[in-house]
Amino acid sequence: MNPVQAGVQTIQPGLTAVSPTVQSPSLARFTAPLFLNGFWQGNIHAAGDDALSYLTLKMTGKDSTYQGTWQLEGQDGPLQKGSLSATKQGNTITLKLEKFSGNKAIVLSGTTGATSMTGKVVDTNLVFSFVKS
Repeated sequence: MNPVQAGVQTIQPGLTAVSPTVQSPSLARFTAPLFLNGFWQGNIHAAGDDALSYLTLKMTGKDSTYQGTWQLEGQDGPLQKGSLSATKQGNTITLKLEKFSGNKAIVLSGTTGATSMTGKVVDTNLVFSFVKS
């Protein structure tokens, strides 16, 4: 049996040529499911202002509906706290913080990634930013 030369590869009868390079799958093809479950820390502030209100969110749920609690943090502990509800469609989120301003709820609308949420408080000049902790 005489081997047949093909470029730099030697192919013998009954054997298949294999590419010498190995290609790894692109990481961009893998997307982890996005869940809001867990603890989130961040702030709400007026757009362009550096005075921040620090908040902690705790959420549980699945698919597109979540429930939980929020807490406005002060130097010596919580200043205010209440319940929250959240909905998610794709990477768009809506959070409703009950009794945030007295007995009035505020609504946050924005986008979320695997470990961050950003957006604005509806009908205000306030913006928010949270990271999952």
